[in-house]
Amino acid sequence: MLNEVNQLIVIKQYILNSINESHIDRPTVRELDKIRLLIDKKICSILLGQEFKDFVGFSGAQKALEDAIIANNPFKSSIKR
Repeated sequence: MLNEVNQLIVIKQYILNSINESHIDRPTVRELDKIRLLIDKKICSILLGQEFKDFVGFSGAQKALEDAIIANNPFKSSIKR
Protein backbone atom coordinates (compact mmCIF):
# COMPACT_ATOMS: atom_id res chain seq x y z
CA MET A 1 0.00 0.00 0.00
CA LEU A 2 2.65 2.56 1.01
CA ASN A 3 4.88 1.43 -1.82
CA GLU A 4 2.05 1.97 -4.30
CA VAL A 5 1.36 5.47 -2.93
CA ASN A 6 5.05 6.29 -3.12
CA GLN A 7 5.26 5.10 -6.75
CA LEU A 8 2.20 7.14 -7.68
CA ILE A 9 3.69 10.24 -6.05
CA VAL A 10 6.94 9.76 -7.99
CA ILE A 11 4.99 9.44 -11.26
CA LYS A 12 2.88 12.48 -10.39
CA GLN A 13 6.05 14.50 -9.69
CA TYR A 14 7.46 13.45 -13.05
CA ILE A 15 4.25 14.58 -14.74
CA LEU A 16 4.32 17.94 -12.96
CA ASN A 17 7.95 18.46 -13.94
CA SER A 18 7.17 17.46 -17.55
CA ILE A 19 4.21 19.79 -17.80
CA ASN A 20 6.47 22.68 -16.82
CA GLU A 21 8.91 21.90 -19.63
CA SER A 22 8.46 24.12 -22.65
CA HIS A 23 9.42 21.45 -25.18
CA ILE A 24 6.26 19.37 -24.59
CA ASP A 25 3.37 20.16 -26.91
CA ARG A 26 -0.06 21.24 -25.59
CA PRO A 27 -1.92 18.04 -26.54
CA THR A 28 0.61 15.98 -24.57
CA VAL A 29 0.34 18.36 -21.61
CA ARG A 30 -3.46 17.97 -21.66
CA GLU A 31 -3.11 14.17 -21.64
CA LEU A 32 -0.57 14.30 -18.82
CA ASP A 33 -2.89 16.56 -16.86
CA LYS A 34 -5.67 13.98 -17.19
CA ILE A 35 -3.33 11.26 -15.98
CA ARG A 36 -2.31 13.45 -13.04
CA LEU A 37 -5.95 13.79 -12.07
CA LEU A 38 -6.40 10.02 -12.19
CA ILE A 39 -3.28 9.54 -10.07
CA ASP A 40 -4.62 12.03 -7.51
CA LYS A 41 -7.92 10.12 -7.38
CA LYS A 42 -6.03 6.82 -6.94
CA ILE A 43 -3.89 8.23 -4.12
CA CYS A 44 -7.00 9.60 -2.39
CA SER A 45 -8.80 6.27 -2.71
CA ILE A 46 -5.86 4.51 -1.07
CA LEU A 47 -5.58 7.08 1.73
CA LEU A 48 -9.33 6.94 2.39
CA GLY A 49 -9.41 3.14 2.28
CA GLN A 50 -9.88 1.04 5.39
CA GLU A 51 -6.43 -0.56 5.15
CA PHE A 52 -4.70 2.83 5.35
CA LYS A 53 -7.07 4.08 8.06
CA ASP A 54 -6.22 1.01 10.14
CA PHE A 55 -2.51 1.58 9.45
CA VAL A 56 -2.57 5.15 10.80
CA GLY A 57 -4.97 4.42 13.65
CA PHE A 58 -7.79 6.49 12.19
CA SER A 59 -10.32 5.07 14.64
CA GLY A 60 -8.70 7.19 17.36
CA ALA A 61 -8.89 10.37 15.29
CA GLN A 62 -11.98 11.79 16.99
CA LYS A 63 -10.45 11.36 20.46
CA ALA A 64 -7.17 12.90 19.26
CA LEU A 65 -9.11 15.85 17.83
CA GLU A 66 -11.01 16.33 21.09
CA ASP A 67 -7.77 16.11 23.10
CA ALA A 68 -6.17 18.73 20.83
CA ILE A 69 -9.14 21.07 21.24
CA ILE A 70 -8.99 20.74 25.01
CA ALA A 71 -5.21 21.20 25.06
CA ASN A 72 -5.45 24.35 22.95
CA ASN A 73 -8.43 25.81 24.84
CA PRO A 74 -8.28 24.95 28.54
CA PHE A 75 -11.26 27.23 29.28
CA LYS A 76 -13.62 25.10 27.22
CA SER A 77 -15.39 22.72 29.57
CA SER A 78 -17.21 20.66 26.96
CA ILE A 79 -16.85 19.80 23.32
CA LYS A 80 -19.78 19.98 20.95
CA ARG A 81 -20.38 16.69 19.23
